[in-house]
Amino acid sequence: MLSGLPDNPRKALRREADDSYRGCSGSDLKNGRDNEMTGCGSCRMHIILERVEKSGSPYNGNYMMALELVAEFDPFLASHIARYGNEGRGNVSYLSSYTCNEFITLMASNVISNIIKEVKEAKYFSISIDSTPDISHVDQLAFILRYVNNDGIPVEKFLCFLPNTGHKSEQLADAVLSTLNCYGLNIANCHGQLYNNATNTSGVYSGLQARIKNINPYAVYVPFSAHSLNLVGVCAAESCQEACSFFSTVQHLYSFFSASTHQWEILLSNLKPGSKAIKRLSETRWSSRVEACHNLSENWNAIIKALNTIKEDATEKPVTHNEAAGLQRKLDRLEAAFMAVFWSSLLERFHITSQKLQNVYIDIQTVVELYNSLIGYINSIQDLFDMYEEKAKEKSEIEDYDFDTKRKRKRKLQAEETREVEVEMCGRDKFKVDTFLLDLVCSELKRRSNAYQEIYGSFQFLSNITNTSTADITVHAKKLRLCYQGDLEESFVNECLHFRSYLEGVEIPENEKKSIIRYCSLLRNRNIHSVYPNLDIAFRMFVCTPATNCSVERSFSALKRVENYLRANLSEEKLNSLSLLTIEKDLTTSLDYTELINKFAAQSVGGHLWSINLEMFADEEHLKLSKNREIISCLVHEESYEEHLLDQNLNEKVMD
Repeated sequence: MLSGLPDNPRKALRREADDSYRGCSGSDLKNGRDNEMTGCGSCRMHIILERVEKSGSPYNGNYMMALELVAEFDPFLASHIARYGNEGRGNVSYLSSYTCNEFITLMASNVISNIIKEVKEAKYFSISIDSTPDISHVDQLAFILRYVNNDGIPVEKFLCFLPNTGHKSEQLADAVLSTLNCYGLNIANCHGQLYNNATNTSGVYSGLQARIKNINPYAVYVPFSAHSLNLVGVCAAESCQEACSFFSTVQHLYSFFSASTHQWEILLSNLKPGSKAIKRLSETRWSSRVEACHNLSENWNAIIKALNTIKEDATEKPVTHNEAAGLQRKLDRLEAAFMAVFWSSLLERFHITSQKLQNVYIDIQTVVELYNSLIGYINSIQDLFDMYEEKAKEKSEIEDYDFDTKRKRKRKLQAEETREVEVEMCGRDKFKVDTFLLDLVCSELKRRSNAYQEIYGSFQFLSNITNTSTADITVHAKKLRLCYQGDLEESFVNECLHFRSYLEGVEIPENEKKSIIRYCSLLRNRNIHSVYPNLDIAFRMFVCTPATNCSVERSFSALKRVENYLRANLSEEKLNSLSLLTIEKDLTTSLDYTELINKFAAQSVGGHLWSINLEMFADEEHLKLSKNREIISCLVHEESYEEHLLDQNLNEKVMD
C-alpha cells in the first residue's frame, strides 16, 4: 500500500514518523521492542517505513544492538547513547556503522602493516594459495605467507582474499605477482610455493609453479602434503572394484538410516550403549573415512540386525524392504567384512599421519620422515593377510568367499587349445590378488614422497651434521652453496664445520638433535646466529619452505563464519578486513588502540586534525562519568579537551 503513495506524501509521512519517533519515551521504545503491536503508533510506523540505525529501535542491526547490550553494563557508553544516540543528521555521535567500518579498516591496515614488516625483516618467505567459492558464489583465492620470525620459528600469516582471479595458470600468476607488488614484497626473496596437485598449478611447463620459477628459480614447488596423502588412498581404492563397492555400501548405509528418524531410531536401539553410529564418507579427505569404517566394523552385527528388523517389518513400504534387503545381502559376505577390517586399520594410520601433516610448524624434513614411516608400515603388513581374514571370519561368521560359492563359467576354447594349461584360482587367492593391493599403495607413496625428498636432499646433511664426516660436510656444503650462490657466501663450508664442533661441545636436548627446524631456533635462542650468518640463512630458507595447506584451509573456515547467509553482500574490502582480524587474532589483540584512536581522530570527519590525550583514561580520577561526558562532548563538537578546560577556567574567573 505504501509503495503506491506519491513521492511527496511518502516523504512527508516518513518525516513525520521520524519526528514522532525522536519524541518517543523510553517505555514506548521498550514496548516497541518487545512487541511491535503494543508500541506507540509512531514507533510502528517508523519500523514499517524504514529500518534505520536508531537507538532503542526494535529492528536495529547487529551493530547497534551490540552497542545497546554493552551500554547495559557500561555507564559511560549508556550516557553517551542517551545524549547523542538519536540526534539526527548533521550531529556527530560516532555511533554509526560507518564509523565502525572505518575503524575496522584502520585496524586491518595496521595488522597488514605489521605482517609485511615482519616478512621484510625475515627477508625469505614462501607463498601458498588455494581457492574456494563463498556463499555468494564468488571464487575467493586465499593468499598465505610463510616466513621465519626472530625466534627461528616458522609462522604462516593470512594476507587477503582475491575474488574471481580465474583458474588458468596465467591468471593465477598475474594475481600472485600483482599481490606481492602491491605489498612491496620482492619475488626474488620467495623460496617456496605451495599449491594443490591440479595441472593449472603443478604443471612443469606452463603451470603456475613453472611461471613463478621462470621469474625466480629459487621458488621451489611443494605440493600439499596432506592432499598428496589423500590421493594415495584415492588411487588405491579406485584401482580395486571391491573397494569401490565397499565404500559405496558404506555411504548407502548412512543415507538409508539417516533418511528417516524411525529407521535411525531402529539403528540406535540395536547399538550397544556408548557405541558411535555410522558416519557418512568425506568427499575431500580420504583419511577421515577411518571413522566411518571403524564404526561400521565395531557395530557390524548390530547394523545387520537393524537391517533385518526393517526388512521384516510389515508396516514398512516395499521400497524400504527391498533397500534394506539389498544392503543386508551386501554385508553378508566375507569380502565385505574383510574390507571393513582392512580399511579401518589402514586408514587409521593415514588419518593420524594426515593430522600431523596439518601443522603450521611442520617442515619438509618431517614430511619426508612421515612418508617413509608409512612406506615401512605398508611393507610390514603385506604378510598379514591371514590375520585380517581371521578377523573378518570371526566378525561375519562366514567361511567361504563368493567366488567359491558361485557357478564357474567355462570359457569357450579356441582352435587347438586345451584346458590343461588353464590355471584356476580359488576364491581366497583371487580376492588376495585383486584386493590386497598394498604394493600399489607403497609405490604411490614413494612417488608422492619424491617431490619432498628432492627438496630435502640438498639440506639433509645439516640435520645429521654431528654424525657426518668432514669430507662429506665439505662436499654437501659446496653443492648447497652452488644452488644458492646469491644467498650463501664462501665461508658457508667453514661455518658448517664450526657448527658441528659447537654441537659436539655443548649439551643439547634430544628433541633438538637431528632437526633443522630445531637448529634454526637454537641459533636464535642462544643468540649465536651472528657467529654463523650463512648457516642461519640456510636454515631459514629451508624452514620457510611450506609443506602443509592447513593455514589455507583454516582461512576458508573463517571465510564461512565471516560471510554467512546473513552477510552475503559484504564488500570485498570489509570481507578482507574482518577475515584478517579474525584469522590473525593474535596480532589484532596486540594492537596499540591508543595509537589507532589517534589515527582515526586525525583522519576523521571534515579533515580536522584533532586528537584526544587518551592517557587520561588510564587515570582513575578521569574515569568518572562527568569527565567522560566532557571528553565526549569535546569529541562531538570537534574541540580539544585542553581548550575546553581553558574556556571553563576563564568562565569561572569571570563569574568570580
